[in-house]
This record gives sequence, structure tokens and C-alpha cells, in this order.
Amino acid sequence: MFLKMARLCYNCITHLTKGFTLTELLILIAAVAVLSLAVGYRYFSKTDYLAETAYDQLVADIRSVQLITMGQLAKKTVQFYPGTGEYFIDGERKRLPEGTVVERTTLPGNALVFNTLGEPDFPDSHDRYIYLSGGKAIRIYAVTGKIE
Repeated sequence: MFLKMARLCYNCITHLTKGFTLTELLILIAAVAVLSLAVGYRYFSKTDYLAETAYDQLVADIRSVQLITMGQLAKKTVQFYPGTGEYFIDGERKRLPEGTVVERTTLPGNALVFNTLGEPDFPDSHDRYIYLSGGKAIRIYAVTGKIE
């Protein structure tokens, strides 16, 4: 009797676990769809990521030049070449991440010069901008030299 019962229960278990139910299949399809959307979003937003990285790098370099200028009490220059991904800090060549360029600037002569107080050396009191590909813009305040 016990063997018949064991065989009956074993058959029930194997019969119930032969495949996916419709609910399990729908949950699996939904999970795969969510994962593929997440991966696709990350892949297609690479240009946004590069633009943000270029922005952060350039802001950090400009702030660094500003601090070095104040520490050494000597003027320093950051020279930009619109249409390229290169800029020069006192003759040293720097590169933006691949695929990002400085589109244009409103700087006089495309050069950002800091005086010994860390202020930008502009002929007037208008703020200046550096425009990067990807829609990012860096603002340099004329009076304070704040960069954002």
C-alpha cells in the first residue's frame, strides 16, 4: 500500500513539473524585456555619457589652472581650438574623450587667461561660455571666475 501511494505521489510530482506554466512564461518574457531595455538604454546613451565626462574633465582642468595661477602668482592660459577635441594648458596638449569636441567659445581669441587672483582676464564684465558637443556648455563668470 505504501509503495502504491509513493508511486502515485511520484507520478503526480513529475507530471506537474514537466514544463512552464503560462504565468511563468509571461514573467520570464517580461524580465527579459526589462533587461534588454536597460542594456539598450545604456548602449544608446553612450554619447550622453561621453559629453558628461568631457564636461567634468574640462571643468576640473580649468579649475586646476585657476588654482595653480593663484598659487604661483603667474598668469596661465587655456587655449581652445573649436572643432577639435584638443585644448592646451600653457603649451601642454590635453584631449577630451573620443567623439567630443569644443564646438565654439565666446572667449576672446578662444583663450581663457587667469590673472594672479584667479579671475579671468576679460576686457569687459560679460560671462563667457565654452560649448561642447552633446549640448553641454561651461559658463565662466567674468567677475569671480566661477566655473560651472
